[in-house]
Amino acid sequence: MPSATNLESLKTKKPDLFSKYKERVAEFFSKYDINEQNEEEIQKLTNILLNPDMYDFIDLLKTNYYPLDKLPKILSDFIDLDTVLSTLKEMNIIAIVEDDDKEEKQKWVVLLTEIQPIITFPEYLLPEILMTHATSDKNKKVSYDVAKRAYELLESTYYDNLDF
Repeated sequence: MPSATNLESLKTKKPDLFSKYKERVAEFFSKYDINEQNEEEIQKLTNILLNPDMYDFIDLLKTNYYPLDKLPKILSDFIDLDTVLSTLKEMNIIAIVEDDDKEEKQKWVVLLTEIQPIITFPEYLLPEILMTHATSDKNKKVSYDVAKRAYELLESTYYDNLDF
């Protein structure tokens, strides 16, 4: 979901930009399917979120939108802004939208959606999976195959040997 703060600000301060932004967001979500992300896309997104400069830039855009030529200088000296922008644009994290102001057309950098990583607590989930498999309550019980698969998925992200 786009930032509510940005949506409200655009709607009141720049209605022409808001309508274009709304179109870009609608286009993004009409094509986006979390189940169709491949491993390469997930790795790229992870690398973006783990890069402090990229993360700070995305975080900055959560609270505001900026003219392309007046972006705040928050990146490290060895990071190229054009590379950051093209990478985020390619991954459909940001969009560059031009307003319809007759006097002074300007390009704006806007965040298409807020990225919210899923946070899990394997220490809690591991015993829960085992208990759900071992329960005698037929409404809560999961099969061995489902429990085993859940363990395998956790193991791939938790990097600890699990015994099932």
